[in-house]
Amino acid sequence: MRNFLHIFCLLVFLLNLSVTGMARPRLSFFCEVGGEEFQQITLDSTLLRDLQQMGAELRVGLLDLSEARADGILRLNRAGIPVVAWLLLPEAEGYWFHADNGAQAAARYADFLEWTARYGLSWKGIGIDVELPIDDARALVARPGRTLLRMLPRLYDEERLAAGAARYRALIEQMQTDGYRVESYVIPLIFDERIAGTQSLQRLIRLLDIPSDKEIPMCYTSSEMGGGALILSYGPEGDAVAIGSTGGGVTFDDGQVLASLAWEDLDRDLLLAQQVSQEVHIFSLEGCLEKGWIPRLRDFDFNRPVYLYSGEIETQAQRRVFIQRMLKVLSWPTVSLMVLLTTGLLLLWLVWRLLSWPFRRRATRQAVALPATS
Repeated sequence: MRNFLHIFCLLVFLLNLSVTGMARPRLSFFCEVGGEEFQQITLDSTLLRDLQQMGAELRVGLLDLSEARADGILRLNRAGIPVVAWLLLPEAEGYWFHADNGAQAAARYADFLEWTARYGLSWKGIGIDVELPIDDARALVARPGRTLLRMLPRLYDEERLAAGAARYRALIEQMQTDGYRVESYVIPLIFDERIAGTQSLQRLIRLLDIPSDKEIPMCYTSSEMGGGALILSYGPEGDAVAIGSTGGGVTFDDGQVLASLAWEDLDRDLLLAQQVSQEVHIFSLEGCLEKGWIPRLRDFDFNRPVYLYSGEIETQAQRRVFIQRMLKVLSWPTVSLMVLLTTGLLLLWLVWRLLSWPFRRRATRQAVALPATS
């Protein structure tokens, strides 16, 4: 009987170890810095050791194809840290991949192949960042109303979107033929576009909906598109989930960058992300380094409960329903513009009636007060 109890306790202990091991997701970090800064980051032996202990991966944004960056990649290769090549373009060519820069992306990929062969670099795969043109993103932040009005004629441009999607499908097929596994980092709203069965968002902001081997929605709660419920809502629809931002990234016209999370917010987002995926990507490595969070992430306890504010999930669900309805409305651009024009004219008429009411009332009183003439 005693031996049976010992065996039973051992089995329970091993089961707990198994559950604990499964509870911790595989972590990965995006890194979006220049070549020399990236080289300096990889010289940090403590960082490399922490990444090894976490079993973490890196998604390295290729802002340049320099010798310094190649040196950093080789150091990661030797340390056994998996690296995904996150392809990016010069800002003048849109930076992220969108419907209008497929030719530039193909040329960048050819340069990437030559650079990889020259230095003997090893990659786990290739990542493509499918977003809107960077100039449009900056304009939307600075002048949202005016920029959206300027974009409205794009709702009629079906051929341009189709041509852009065809170029990128061919490029991804070429990458796969070359032996690379291709993953895409996507704006979560693309899932609403699919549910709505429209192309309104894609036409409006030159976004692409193209297949890849792995699709990773960027559920950045720092973007103020929603709180923690953003992760629970969109995360299950991807093959992994990305959270952030902890700092870094592109700058806007006023010199600002994407808002940064506090540790308490990142802590919550990590616990939520592990509920929807066993692969969690954090943007960004440089932000976590600057704030000294790498050791905390290395020792992070995923076996804790996490709570959301009451009604947050329901609010997020309602937000998605509204977005999908708006996308359907925009899929009929002429009707939508006529409704907007009619509504605008009606509002102007109501404002005119309100502003002119005192004058009309005075005129009426004067007319009543005038004596009758024979």
